[in-house]
Amino acid sequence: MLAVAGAAALAACSTKTMAPESERDAVAASWDHYVAMLKLVNSDSVAAMFTDSAEMYQPQMAPIRGRDAIRAFLAPFDGHAHVDSVSSATIAINVYGDVAYQWGTYHQVAHVDAGKPGAFNGRFVAEWGRSGSGSWRIRRILMQVG
Repeated sequence: MLAVAGAAALAACSTKTMAPESERDAVAASWDHYVAMLKLVNSDSVAAMFTDSAEMYQPQMAPIRGRDAIRAFLAPFDGHAHVDSVSSATIAINVYGDVAYQWGTYHQVAHVDAGKPGAFNGRFVAEWGRSGSGSWRIRRILMQVG
């Protein structure tokens, strides 16, 4: 009996935290927009996808904190870096009210100016926050090469 009650309680909790498919679709659409902005290699467009207090974690670097700091980090690439291709696959999106977590993988081929293209593969996790207007912005993102 205790096992049945425990299973019922667990099922009730999971239905309360499980977001409708449309919520996960909205986060996925925001990620797709972020990827499209990455292809443009425009620091203002990419930074606009982040909250004011966002954090970006890149391999072998100190965390980059704040939208303005993220923009400043990306700005030297404007007009110099060229994204030949970028793709990603979402493994999971979990939405809890105004916060969402997205896990996935990515593949990018890019080059700087006349340099040889380099391929970059890895995993990511993004924490999203829903703004007052209902749009999703990145609060934290961790990119892991490998």
